[in-house]
Amino acid sequence: MQASFSYSCQKTLKTLLGSLALGCLALALLASPARAGEVAVTDALGRETIVSLPVRRLVVLNSDALEAVRILKAQDLVVGVDASPGTRPWFWGPLAGLPRAGTWREANLEAIVALRPDLVLCYGQRPGPELETRLAPLGVPVLRLDFYKPGTLAREMAALGEILDRKARAAEFLDWHTGLILTLAAIRDKAGSRPLVYSESYSAFHAHGPGSGGFDLVELAGGRNISQGLGAPYPQVTPEWIVSRDPEVIVKAVPSGAGDENARERLERAVRDILARPCLADVRAARQGRVYALSGDLLAGPGLAAGLAYLVKWLHPDLAADLDGRAVYAQYLRLFQDQPLTGACAWPEDR
Repeated sequence: MQASFSYSCQKTLKTLLGSLALGCLALALLASPARAGEVAVTDALGRETIVSLPVRRLVVLNSDALEAVRILKAQDLVVGVDASPGTRPWFWGPLAGLPRAGTWREANLEAIVALRPDLVLCYGQRPGPELETRLAPLGVPVLRLDFYKPGTLAREMAALGEILDRKARAAEFLDWHTGLILTLAAIRDKAGSRPLVYSESYSAFHAHGPGSGGFDLVELAGGRNISQGLGAPYPQVTPEWIVSRDPEVIVKAVPSGAGDENARERLERAVRDILARPCLADVRAARQGRVYALSGDLLAGPGLAAGLAYLVKWLHPDLAADLDGRAVYAQYLRLFQDQPLTGACAWPEDR
């Protein structure tokens, strides 16, 4: 399966994105005007937030939100960013040189106020609630949207398109994204079983647990996370615990992305390191050669459809032998980030 997927697939999703198709068809309802000059948005914490329009100056405190802004071709509105674009100037271009307003964990309040933003975009949980507490008296509004979870990405993209007056561009992205999700779900639904998966975050022995994008994507691909029930997004686990669950597939997230010239080395080393852990030598995933590494940019974020393509292939190889996750990601980058795909983004099956 190459990048030119059939976007007309009508099969109903039965997992996390059960409401995605309906949400995209009702795009205008996802962020509806409260009154002239305002829009009401449901944020990542489930709260209704009123955003005043127009928004002409944005501070963006994480790379997922910044990707979403660039999808909408609204990067000219950004006046401040977190520290992450500066670490990848080859990907972010001029955005990497914008004034720093903190990190995704901790905002620089003085810098934000000095930038005079109409809106600050940040994750649902980070920075903490003190961000609103301290900025609200100064008249600086905050909107918490995640842009990395499969179940809420469509709603949040539609909302941002409304806020930034880029509804047509948001609809274009959601047509592409939803079509791929439905196509991949159709492949997944043909599988007769759901393999057990250990999905590990950047830190060793920290699993993707409930509430993380990596956990949700594995479930959407038709896997069963062994971390189900642990009750935290990134729980620390023990080697003995992994062995006792005996996963059939292991997926390791690696901090790399498009254009990273060291990505292949990092991905390959991540797989070697997993296989070198004595405690994991006898689990089914290691014995059967089903240990994979995937760029973190594909496991969560606006380009997660590409990560889903890799996972569907790895979890259901008999049904998806010709699925080309690399082609999906290259298409996403070309259409919505105006970037070529250079460097590796998965290992060992990076096609």
